[in-house]
Amino acid sequence: MEQIKLIVTDMDGTFLNSSHEMSPEFSEVYKELKKRNIVFVPASGRQMPGITHYFGEIESEIGFIAENGGYVIYKDQELFADTLEYKYIVEIIKAVREIPGAKAVLSAKKMAYYETEDQQFVDFFSKYYTENMKTDDLTKKIDDTAFKIAVYHADGSEKYLFRFLKDLKNLVWK
Repeated sequence: MEQIKLIVTDMDGTFLNSSHEMSPEFSEVYKELKKRNIVFVPASGRQMPGITHYFGEIESEIGFIAENGGYVIYKDQELFADTLEYKYIVEIIKAVREIPGAKAVLSAKKMAYYETEDQQFVDFFSKYYTENMKTDDLTKKIDDTAFKIAVYHADGSEKYLFRFLKDLKNLVWK
């Protein structure tokens, strides 16, 4: 155990149970980790506020990996932020709009932005993007640092999204 310096855990389905609850035993486990100088880091595809709100008074003592690795902080200090350029946001959102039934969330540092009127979808993604705001047009430049665009289709991402969006990788990863 002396060689362990860092513990990183996924949030949903690993650290949190199926009801999105933390184990009541975690505070005792964390005290032991802290005593042994082991850094604890929860990681998730969630936005940062969707992770940090679980950790209350220890938030400033630990690290966090959010946005599928695109945003990393440790002891309240930003270590890494992989941002998405505006020109790519526009192209991706335009492509998503062409897919019947597809919905997008633009995840950024301050907020997650969406343009759909579908309240069922908003209720669904709000569990993971706790700080969110409706906007009229996701292609309009925002005063925020964007990390990713999450795309959803109620009938299945692989079947309804992949074939339309697979060619976008050439746009972003030139």
